[in-house]
Amino acid sequence: MPDTTAVRTLVLLRHAKSVRDGTPDADRQLAARGHADAAAVGRWFVEAGHEFGLVICSTSMRTRETWADLERAGTAADHITYDERVYEAGVDDLLDVLADVPDETASVLVVGHAPGVPALVETLADPERSDPDALHALRRSFPTSCFAVLTIERGWSDLAEHSAELGEVAAPRG
Repeated sequence: MPDTTAVRTLVLLRHAKSVRDGTPDADRQLAARGHADAAAVGRWFVEAGHEFGLVICSTSMRTRETWADLERAGTAADHITYDERVYEAGVDDLLDVLADVPDETASVLVVGHAPGVPALVETLADPERSDPDALHALRRSFPTSCFAVLTIERGWSDLAEHSAELGEVAAPRG
């Protein structure tokens, strides 16, 4: 039986800046700035020592391109899955996606969209245990290429309101 009390890391990332050119929403590609920003996020993950057991990426073009840029910048992952449930997902949808993660997976990166990603961060972050600066940054803005790093001491299927410690919110720019 897996240890559900092990410390896990959940990183929730909003996709990088995309173009708005009349293309159907799911097919929108990253803008030049988006590619540069995604690469900056990837370098940040490498410098911070983040290696992911699992990346769960929305099926939209802009999230796929965001992940590809992170990977080119050196961000490592053991497994990558593209999950259509992440596209247009709300908090409950994202919790359902995370509930499917095996408990032996120690670190997960979700590449998704607003408003679902920042809403999930807000839901999971325990205000008593979280970094006050990170909470302030989250509540101020969660722009494209922004991510939140949460620490969890329970199984993925046991995530609930205020069950995580928010340690950082950042949006590196290229």
